[in-house]
Amino acid sequence: MLKKITSALIASAFLVAINVQAMSPTAYQYYLSSNYYLTIKQPDKAIEELKKAISYSPNDSMLYLKLAGIYNDLKDWKLAVETYKKAIEIKPDDAFTYVSIGNILMQNHDYKGALEAYEQSRRDDLESLAYVL
Repeated sequence: MLKKITSALIASAFLVAINVQAMSPTAYQYYLSSNYYLTIKQPDKAIEELKKAISYSPNDSMLYLKLAGIYNDLKDWKLAVETYKKAIEIKPDDAFTYVSIGNILMQNHDYKGALEAYEQSRRDDLESLAYVL
């Protein structure tokens, strides 16, 4: 189990490192600050920092994904879905985002919407979907 978690963390760090190249330095500082606030259990401040990061790198889908994940953790489903949809506008072929939307819709008993999101994930990015599963 620990080996799987370690592998997942390494893969996540690698993906962040690849994406950070497109992020402005100021946005990256706010991104790091948001991570700090999450570690000390202050999601509201993390949200503020991510919004600032987005203002400096508005075309970085990873920032929207991170923000949507926080909304999801806070059970603010509406904002989570809205934010995931912003990520889709930037990177429309990311299966992870569609699966995340589908999961939220499923939790809220919108089975038709969830099925549509899952089907979209299959159409757009089978390789990414395999990574998610």
